Amino acid sequence: MKDRLANQDSQAVDCVIPVCAVPAEVLGLYSLDRDPDREGDIAEYVEGEAKGESVKHVELVRSEVVLGETFEIWDVTTDKE
Repeated sequence: MKDRLANQDSQAVDCVIPVCAVPAEVLGLYSLDRDPDREGDIAEYVEGEAKGESVKHVELVRSEVVLGETFEIWDVTTDKE
């Protein structure tokens, strides 16, 4: 088994990143469960904190309740890196 794993590690694997990725502005078309009001609130907050940046996409990644308090993780894409 060890030899087989070593053989797999030695083989070169190409990782290809697509040249024409989906533009951030249209990613929302592929989100199933959206809340435009909450997305707008998050976009407004990020634009207020990141001066000079414009939000292109906002998506709720995960929401968890811990000890009765809700925590949310948002993915936000802006026009700058």
